[in-house]
Amino acid sequence: MLGASPWNTSLALTWLSGSTYGRTLDQLVPVAICLVVGLPLALAGARSLDLVALDEDVPRVLGVSLDRLRLGYLVLAAVLTAAAACAVGALGFVGLVAPHAARALVGARNRLVLPVAVGLGALLVSVADTIGRTVIAPSQLAAGLVTALVGAPYFVWLLWRTRAAH
Repeated sequence: MLGASPWNTSLALTWLSGSTYGRTLDQLVPVAICLVVGLPLALAGARSLDLVALDEDVPRVLGVSLDRLRLGYLVLAAVLTAAAACAVGALGFVGLVAPHAARALVGARNRLVLPVAVGLGALLVSVADTIGRTVIAPSQLAAGLVTALVGAPYFVWLLWRTRAAH
């Protein structure tokens, strides 16, 4: 951002804080295209993701190429993350909170976790954006800051709960 427009630091700070302010349909189209292509690909491989979650040996015995599968999902995750980040900036806690909350709601089966995580992530960003626009109106808080305020305590609680269970 600063390389393209070095005197527009407010634009860079807005992007870094994860804001939906001033976004247009032109910026939404690439994200929608990535979702329309990427989500069915992820859902198609949900069974193999379930196998990989077990251990290293079970997928190999069943003939699943772990290296190729991991590379494919890594590329898919990178493309989806890049598309979202290019559109609204850094919304890091959404990626941490939504999958864990989805797994807590529907269990460990990726066929169910993936669409629920997408829906929860969209809901979290929408609610955070609404809160950010209304709490200190007429000023605004960026959606990324609101999700961090919600996500950080949730993530700490999740870590505490996991540690207490062991």
